[in-house]
Amino acid sequence: MNKFLLTSCVLFTCATGAIFTPPLSAETVTINTGGAIWKDTNGNQINAHGGCIIKVGDTFYWFGENQTATKKKSSGVNCYSSVDLVHWEFRRQVLSQKDPGLEDSQFERPKVLYNDKTKKFVLWAHRENLHDYSDAQAIVAQCDKPDGEYRLVKMFRPFDDKGDVKDHGKPGYMSLDCTLFQDDDGTGWFISSSNVNSDLMLYKLSPDYYDTIESYNILPQARRESPALFKRNGKYYLLTSACTSWNFNYNTLQEAEKITGPYGPQRGLITRVGDSTFNSQVCYVFPIRGSKGVTYMFMADRWKAWNLPNSRNIWLPLRFDNDAFLPMAWGDSWRINLETGEAAFPLDPEPSDDNIAKNKPVLCDKNNERNGKEPYRIVDGDKKKGWAAETGEAPQQIKIDLGKTFPLRESKITWEGNKRAYQYYIETSQDDLNWTKVVDRTDNSALAGDNNDPIHCDARYARLTITGKGDGMWFWAACEEWELISEKENVALNKKVTASSAEWGRYAEKINDGDFGAHWATNDDKPGHWAKIDLGKIVDIGACRIVWQNPGYVYRYLIEVSDDGDAWKKVIDQSANEKVVRTPVHAFNARGRYVRLTLATPDDGCWPAVAEMEVFPQGKKPPEQQYTRFRASD
Repeated sequence: MNKFLLTSCVLFTCATGAIFTPPLSAETVTINTGGAIWKDTNGNQINAHGGCIIKVGDTFYWFGENQTATKKKSSGVNCYSSVDLVHWEFRRQVLSQKDPGLEDSQFERPKVLYNDKTKKFVLWAHRENLHDYSDAQAIVAQCDKPDGEYRLVKMFRPFDDKGDVKDHGKPGYMSLDCTLFQDDDGTGWFISSSNVNSDLMLYKLSPDYYDTIESYNILPQARRESPALFKRNGKYYLLTSACTSWNFNYNTLQEAEKITGPYGPQRGLITRVGDSTFNSQVCYVFPIRGSKGVTYMFMADRWKAWNLPNSRNIWLPLRFDNDAFLPMAWGDSWRINLETGEAAFPLDPEPSDDNIAKNKPVLCDKNNERNGKEPYRIVDGDKKKGWAAETGEAPQQIKIDLGKTFPLRESKITWEGNKRAYQYYIETSQDDLNWTKVVDRTDNSALAGDNNDPIHCDARYARLTITGKGDGMWFWAACEEWELISEKENVALNKKVTASSAEWGRYAEKINDGDFGAHWATNDDKPGHWAKIDLGKIVDIGACRIVWQNPGYVYRYLIEVSDDGDAWKKVIDQSANEKVVRTPVHAFNARGRYVRLTLATPDDGCWPAVAEMEVFPQGKKPPEQQYTRFRASD
């Protein structure tokens, strides 16, 4: 029996826009992140915005605004049901302008809680008249079942019966964008923007959830809207967006030890500061609870103010490392085990890397699952967090399975902490049975934070054995990163590029500079713009990868190849594409010196921009879509 224990990242291959995965268990589902039109089980476009999801028994219920193309905007609240978060059946419009007393109403941000004491489902929403936002009221309705016809309880401004509370000349606090939250003890809370969005108010609800009984200004003069609140490990997390009407902005997260605050500094939900949170606005965080923990699902809307019914939904899991929130990353889809609550979280795409060990399966003889020092961290690309042995015994051994045979050229080891004089040797193998020693530093006494060793062999497996230390210090094996370098793959990197147009500061050369933080953008959103890369010589091309700057849109385009830059051969035609693929990979066989990307009709509301275009020779494989191991957010 192999003495090694296995730990690995979950890997998915994005070949032509689809994500290929192993067979799913009955409890595991793949959720499309969004950006495209979602349809219900009858084939109709799902119309549920600014809403929430609740779970009753084994069924999920999704509530959201019924956006219309008329000036009446959101004419009601729609309800859909599902048993897997993927296939949604339309149930009914649970609240409508057609209901008695609601003819002059529109509804935004509907949220629902179940009250275990009264056995009622209670709906709260922002209610306005059909003309402007001067009413700024909350509306409360109730029903005996989640998908029934909700009956009006009241429409009011919180504390409008208190003579000392006025907001812009009217009794009570204005109630604009809003959310509901139910604490562990069953207490209900309502949060809404007031004072023309300058303040964010928190209200404790009455035991029946029909009224507000306490008020707290948790974000005074902060100008935040679209609140969403969840609780994790005893701490409260508040998500909000800036007030930019229907336009996208940088959504943030704040933490507090108590629900009433104080809430800490704002932190962005994604990596790039100043970005627009995948061009969406948060509306809710739904906890998917299972036997092994909870995954918290970020729910958001990509508003299309010029066509609100065509607005899109965005769903992504929030990530944590112990108690530290990690920025969200985009994946066109992600996987969740509904029984355990564990998910495979998408990771940001990265430039083609010569390090072919990154995120590959790792095996070690003494597995360390404590203190965040698991073996997989030795190949996760993060040199701030690495692997450490479980004990201080020698030797310690760790092995990487590259998945297939690669030509290896160099080993790079980054040790933890200050300079050390680790003694070790490296072996390689094609079959995991017969091993060849390729590096021997068992007599090393030189202090170093990094050890780079040349390797010249073909191998699928690499094994590092740490035998001791030559500096006289106590021994405990700890390594931040182990990289195995192969031959260069992306032949388009930093080659000459020209384009039909470019927006100022987003020039053509940014399309192949290896930096996904920079991008080429056209000077308008019309079709026909192109970018052409000169590879410098004739290349037998086997594949191409495109990384679009803005994920969650449908991109349409052509890829052509030419020997001389004049006569072009079409190799990929995606001009009629209707799928959302942020990082498409196209395999083809063509021979040429020039590669040209031509943009076709853009998606509604999308200004085409390309973060990177990579070209690979035949025999080289583009990077795969990366996901974390299955785990819960808790």
